Amino acid sequence: NHRVMAAVEDDGVGCPPAAGEGFSPTGGFGLFSLRERIQNLGGRIRMISTTPHGTLVVLRMSTPGERA
Repeated sequence: NHRVMAAVEDDGVGCPPAAGEGFSPTGGFGLFSLRERIQNLGGRIRMISTTPHGTLVVLRMSTPGERA
């Protein structure tokens, strides 16, 4: 299997758990949109955030013809 994984991590203040579901206190849809696009392509996204210790977002996708 050929897979692609990308991880983005910061050491900021973190965010509430609902932000991973696409609900932003500022009304944005960035994470929601990203999750929808990745899932439509057969991939997965996972967000781990602990206030005030930062956030980790992991994207996993299989190459064309494979499943995540």
